[in-house]
Amino acid sequence: MDTCRPAPRGLQVSTRLSLVLQLQINYLGNYIPNTWTFETGCTACHEHLRPLAALEERDYPLVVLALFIQRPAPFVSVFFERLLRIQYPKHRMKLFISNQEPHHQAQVRSFLEDHGDLYQGVRLLGPEEELDHAASRNLGW
Repeated sequence: MDTCRPAPRGLQVSTRLSLVLQLQINYLGNYIPNTWTFETGCTACHEHLRPLAALEERDYPLVVLALFIQRPAPFVSVFFERLLRIQYPKHRMKLFISNQEPHHQAQVRSFLEDHGDLYQGVRLLGPEEELDHAASRNLGW
């Protein structure tokens, strides 16, 4: 049996791609050491947490959620359903929604008509604004 035969071309590309991906993963592991691992996930996410149990809801920190819809995306309605299930007082949250995709205007409008008044504030930028991605990110509260 000939063991020195070159590998089929597709296999060579696959092997090279695998090596490139492995190098990227190693790079990220070195870039953010001791912060995220496959085994434990985010290792810094639970540091410096402030317990809310001793606070009245009106004293909870104000949270601003920025939602950027830049292109057609599946499950936007499901995302809004999950947003409603966040267990944090809605009156201590503001929403900044930058929807640059006309396809999702009806879903965004429906969510805001049904639930927008639950939040302390809502700011909506629609496709008619014709903003680029960077500009829309710079306009948050």
